[in-house]
Amino acid sequence: MRPFFFFLIGLLSCTASETHAGDKNGLSPALVFRPIYNGKELSGTSGRSLFVSGDTFSIDQIRFYCSDICLLDGEAIVWRDKTKCHLVDAHIPATLKIDLSKIGRRYTSIRFNLGIDSITNVSGALGGDLDPAKGMYWAWQSGYINMKIEGVCSKCDGRKYRLHLGGYSGENATIQTVNIPIQANDHEMVIGIETATILNEVKNGTTCSIMIPGKQAVILSDLAAKMFVPLK
Repeated sequence: MRPFFFFLIGLLSCTASETHAGDKNGLSPALVFRPIYNGKELSGTSGRSLFVSGDTFSIDQIRFYCSDICLLDGEAIVWRDKTKCHLVDAHIPATLKIDLSKIGRRYTSIRFNLGIDSITNVSGALGGDLDPAKGMYWAWQSGYINMKIEGVCSKCDGRKYRLHLGGYSGENATIQTVNIPIQANDHEMVIGIETATILNEVKNGTTCSIMIPGKQAVILSDLAAKMFVPLK
């Protein structure tokens, strides 16, 4: 009995060590977004700016769709979110944390889409986070806005910038895939949204307004995907 007993204990120990720490004690992992600007964490309540630099620059709104979340072990998908998409709003702290169901498997990276896929876009106005009342829907011809970033910039006409990035058809498709390695076995996977990556384009006065699908939206959407970085 004793050799079998020690073999069983060893087998259980190996299995436990291959499971991500987020599954210990029955806990489920969570994806946490932290908007930052040049490394400084942003926070704000409704009606207040997330970041202000004198009277020359501010970040007043950050909203985006996070869809088709998957956890991967290498190239293999080991878990897929049952909720199709989540609307993340920097002014609503509850939306910055997405609870994931218990995995029970080892995973090494997280993957999600920044934006809404073409099939959902041509399905018409939907409910939940996709409800047009959320302010992220143009029209059936143009579909959903994948990301909104708005604020004040003294170098822009009218001192306002509005980046509404969307478009799903052909060369105007703007959905982006983001893949983040899991750096540590923590219960929470914390991903920074480094807004300076895209807002440097605004601060130099070259891009202040994108309100329709097109080439500019595609270029800025590709840059927007690079905003997402692992924080731990």
